[in-house]
Amino acid sequence: MTYYYLLFSIFAILVYMMVVDENVSTAILYVSKLLNIQIRRLKWIILYHPANPINKYLIWRRSWKLAKELQKEFDNERV
Repeated sequence: MTYYYLLFSIFAILVYMMVVDENVSTAILYVSKLLNIQIRRLKWIILYHPANPINKYLIWRRSWKLAKELQKEFDNERV
């Protein structure tokens, strides 16, 4: 129950500050956009950055499959 009172008090303080000063609402908007960008950046790093060992393995596996397919195509052209 204390958790809900804490959240409510924080929300009430933010709403009061937004009503009193217009710049606070603009700042909250910019902070929320910044958090969204940081979350998307972290997601990209986890999923696509080549320094991640899991991604290194997936890239290697994809390259290996492509190499095998190309090798089969070259072998079929020779015959």
